[in-house]
Amino acid sequence: MTAFLFYVFAALAVAGGLTLILHRNPVYSALSLIVTMFSLAALFAMLDAQFLAIIQVLVYAGAVMVLFLFVIMLINVRLEQRLPQRFTAQTAVAVALGIILLVEVIQIGLTGSKMLGPVATELSAKEVGRVQTLAGLLFTKYVLPFEVATILLLVAIVGGIYFAKRKLR
Repeated sequence: MTAFLFYVFAALAVAGGLTLILHRNPVYSALSLIVTMFSLAALFAMLDAQFLAIIQVLVYAGAVMVLFLFVIMLINVRLEQRLPQRFTAQTAVAVALGIILLVEVIQIGLTGSKMLGPVATELSAKEVGRVQTLAGLLFTKYVLPFEVATILLLVAIVGGIYFAKRKLR
């Protein structure tokens, strides 16, 4: 039964992600991202990481997606008009970087990496989903990636405000 539920939620997450990328309507894309977030929360719950599952629902599927939908409705995004596709240098660079990233992900998946999975090997299964364990690792061993993610989010917020202000003028 657990394997069946895993495949159901994994298929929902993949289908939601594909719908997010392929759909032209931004509201439907945001709603499919909510489906993906709930599917990931269910997968976290199946791994006995209840804290991560609850945070996934409250923070991402709740607050962040409500904010996304509010912004989409506020700026009144319309469907993109179909323009003739031109193959530019920017498109070539984007395709090349995407292929390089795909090759790297496949290489890490096939050969493994020391960066993937050190937490799971150091902790027992019962400790992984606990708040104290997660906070202890986050603020001691993984404080640098946590701070880098914080700075990246701050830069994204400032950039969003800058672009929103520039369009209003």
